Amino acid sequence: MLTGAIEAAKCGRGEVMLLTGEAGVGKTRLLIETQQVAEVRDVLVLKGRAIESGGAYRPLLEAFARASAPFADRKELAGVRPILARVLPGWVSDQDVLAPMADPAAVLAEALILLLRAMAAGGAVLLIDDVHWADEDTISVLSYLADSVEQLPLALIMTARTEPLPPDCLERLSAVPSMRQLSLRRLTPSEVGEALRAQELPALAPETFDQLVTAVDGLPLVLDEFVRQLRESPPDGFDMKATTLAAAVQKRLRSLPADARVALDAMSVVGEPDSELLGAITGLDEARLSLAIHDAVSSTLLVPASTPLGVTWRHPLMRDAVRDLLLPLQRQSLARSAADQLATAADPSDGQLRQAAEMYELAGYPDQAARKLIQAAHAAVRNAALDVAEQHLAAAQALTGTMPEAALEVLVERIETLTLAGRAGDGYHSGIAVLQTLAAGNARPLLVATARAAYAGGLGAEGAELLARLQEVAEPADLDLVVLRAHSALVDRQTAEAIQLGQLAAARALDEGRFEVACEALLIAGTAAQRRDIDLAARVLHQALALSEAHRSSIWQVQILAEIGTLNLATDSNPTRFHQARERATAAGMLGTVVLMDTWIGRTTFSRDGFMAAYPIYLAAGEQARQLQLINLYAVTRAHLAECLLFADDRPLPGRSRPARPSELDDLVEEAIAAGKKSGRAPWVRSIYGLRAWLHGDNSTAIRLIDESLRNMQDEWHIVPWWGVGALLRVVADTDPEEAFGSPKLIGHHANWAARRYGAAIWELRNSRSPSESIAEADYLVRHTPFHRHMLRTIIAPVVYQAGMEAAAEGWLREADAFCSAAGERALQRRVRHILGSIGVKVPRGSRSAVPPHLARLGITARETEILRLVNAGLSNAEISYRLFISTRTVESHVSSMLQKAGLTTREQLPSASSAGD
Repeated sequence: MLTGAIEAAKCGRGEVMLLTGEAGVGKTRLLIETQQVAEVRDVLVLKGRAIESGGAYRPLLEAFARASAPFADRKELAGVRPILARVLPGWVSDQDVLAPMADPAAVLAEALILLLRAMAAGGAVLLIDDVHWADEDTISVLSYLADSVEQLPLALIMTARTEPLPPDCLERLSAVPSMRQLSLRRLTPSEVGEALRAQELPALAPETFDQLVTAVDGLPLVLDEFVRQLRESPPDGFDMKATTLAAAVQKRLRSLPADARVALDAMSVVGEPDSELLGAITGLDEARLSLAIHDAVSSTLLVPASTPLGVTWRHPLMRDAVRDLLLPLQRQSLARSAADQLATAADPSDGQLRQAAEMYELAGYPDQAARKLIQAAHAAVRNAALDVAEQHLAAAQALTGTMPEAALEVLVERIETLTLAGRAGDGYHSGIAVLQTLAAGNARPLLVATARAAYAGGLGAEGAELLARLQEVAEPADLDLVVLRAHSALVDRQTAEAIQLGQLAAARALDEGRFEVACEALLIAGTAAQRRDIDLAARVLHQALALSEAHRSSIWQVQILAEIGTLNLATDSNPTRFHQARERATAAGMLGTVVLMDTWIGRTTFSRDGFMAAYPIYLAAGEQARQLQLINLYAVTRAHLAECLLFADDRPLPGRSRPARPSELDDLVEEAIAAGKKSGRAPWVRSIYGLRAWLHGDNSTAIRLIDESLRNMQDEWHIVPWWGVGALLRVVADTDPEEAFGSPKLIGHHANWAARRYGAAIWELRNSRSPSESIAEADYLVRHTPFHRHMLRTIIAPVVYQAGMEAAAEGWLREADAFCSAAGERALQRRVRHILGSIGVKVPRGSRSAVPPHLARLGITARETEILRLVNAGLSNAEISYRLFISTRTVESHVSSMLQKAGLTTREQLPSASSAGD
């Protein structure tokens, strides 16, 4: 099975396997055999091993560090270099945007996937031993890789113990659908006997042979050790008194020099130290230590390995056997010596600090152990290992029974990091868990961080509760309190107050030198200003951007760039700014901002290409928002998915085998409403029912439902394009455009501006004035967003037709029909064809996807389009005739028809048949 996984990886099909079983059953030996098979087949092998207190990402670091070094300067990896630089030595980022303090597991896993593709296009094998000791962050990365392995040329093979009970990490890994778990059992007595006979060992008396089979007890490790003893012993010299693994280890220890025994005793307590630490603990100089390690390897208790010391125990059970021989005072003495050495190391890793804490705990110094755990949590946060940091903090609290002040500082830092990384929900729950037991006097910093996380995660009500608690313990002029009040005002849609508080907090933060707080406050003010004054919003947000750039605050640069991108919707649905912000957010590990950008990219996609094209984007963003517990973004994506279902009509959405049921749309709307009540987002969701009414030809109901859903946004900047649809429908129903659209300052979205100009055109027609200029302006505003253009034209087409502009109305509808046919927009196409029939125009049959919309507008047929492509290519009528097996006269007839429809005189003037003409 393992060999098959290697072959599959060579063919580009990944597999993932987990070998489980008790200690000594043969898991590591199978990995060694797998490595040898892969190397013979010329497949890249990456190998790592988790160890107790190994620190965050230790097995991944061991597997990738050396092998990835030659790829550190590859251009195709530039985007993930900041992420890998946080984990792999030698990967120095050359970008201004470095990962902040958080690289969530998904971001690191995606970076490793890109690295794997660059390193091993012909396949790779990633072997991870002893996964049961891996940290939570490593488990998260491995789970992500396992879930993605089917699209990778990778065989991911892991081992883990299952006794006495399977650890939680195995349950997480086993839950991955692609995981194949191989449980290894002990050998039967007959299998042990067969294995012993196959070794061609010295003859043993039958009763001795039977005793030996019994002593092995089915464990391959014990069997292997006894085979070694039999080979080393003289004939009839095998000692049945040493027929347990512990006895065999003792026998080997007795034959070792004193220095080797001292080194092994220390290693049994400390684990896998480097030579400097082991020398300090044992008092052996470099020469004596080297000889001691050599002797220990000769005894087969140690084997060569890629560890700091260059060796490791042949099996953890042997380490246990040596440690069990030490007296408690000996263990404590060795532990204290190791802890003191680790505590004074320069720039220790979180793994070293965790190890120091364990040594202090073993030596009987819980307070010192807790301090080291707090330092380890700091280091873990810096290295993007947020789950490891939480484990360290929980362990520190368990040792002291309280949350020490230093641990509180780390917890605050962790919550802030989670919030910036897009895991605000996790940050909020981490804070709440401690706030429930914390005295009010010590709560201020944690209240601030937890409240920020609540607002960032869309938990408005929870944020308000924390803000009320903070007001009881903070001074009224407290800067953080002012910022949180601005957050609260923004959620409660108290726009003027949010702007005022945000600008006030920014000014004070600049005076106090807290530039990141100033950026945060300006971002709140700028976001709030978008609801009332777009010019003020632009000034405030660009002020914030300049401040973030001046102080090289990459975290805030990304968030501010993302918000500035929404300003572009006033003029055009250009996704460029959103893609830029998304790329920088991905490099910085800010998954929440990535989801936000995907949501905006989905909005620009539907404006340009329709909802069928936007659906996969919304679906992925919604799932990510759910996983990150971002209630605000989850509400928005639910609403957008409901729009997709509406416009799909009876067509299956991409990736689905059947059309959605009507109840699915209602369910999505209710989900969006429920999540929106918590976060204050997606208040426009019920406008979907208004759009449904319009698509079914009920304009009056559409107007009422759209107005009701957007009523609480009437005095705000109208970024929702359905507001313009509702206003335009009112103009069609004979409302003055000035009354229907209101103040131009609040029109917002460029599609709403276009709707206003189309509304003006209708009013001009009804008052016997030329609408040409208004229509031209409207067309220009939605020139890059065909979906909006066709939808708005469809609304006014009946009025335009009745006013005597039959050719224009018919051309718009034919163009919209061709666009909808190509884009799969069934609901809008039904409405277009209904209007075509109602005005007496022949409705196209079947699909019009063969005719680009700009040609369909002219009434050009599919056959004429085929001929037009050849005309565009420079072929003569005779050449076209030969190419299409039709007469030259037929070609001439089609060309003449196209010239007539387009109002042109020469074939050179004919438009391009390319769909780019749209």
